[in-house]
Amino acid sequence: MKPYHILKDFNGSQTGHDFHQFKAGTTSPLSDSLAAIAVGEGWAKAADPVPSKVVTLQPPLTGDTQEVTLPEDRETKVVGPEETKVTEPAETKPAKPLIKMSKAELAAHAMTAFGLELVADEMTAKDMIAAIEAAGNA
Repeated sequence: MKPYHILKDFNGSQTGHDFHQFKAGTTSPLSDSLAAIAVGEGWAKAADPVPSKVVTLQPPLTGDTQEVTLPEDRETKVVGPEETKVTEPAETKPAKPLIKMSKAELAAHAMTAFGLELVADEMTAKDMIAAIEAAGNA
């Protein structure tokens, strides 16, 4: 299919099985059979072909030539994903060592850093530190 400038709105079928509405002022690829009708009726005119950079390759062993369009000239482009890595990791290390924190400070740190709800009245400081360290290693 070659590109054509659409001069007037019209409905057409590229293959005889599909239906497409072509809008005036746009450029669309048309099959040879549809282009013959559209150009004949004055609905479309051939667009200037866009020069593409085609490289001819000839492998030394087979001798067959092959034309390849350079990636930057292809209609479809490979686009990398959005940023997927965390740019700055969440800070989970407390300002002072766990061993020097009160039970209330341990409970607050466990909640903010790891979402752990430790009840200071029901646990020893040693058990709270162990829980925080386990969450940090998980």
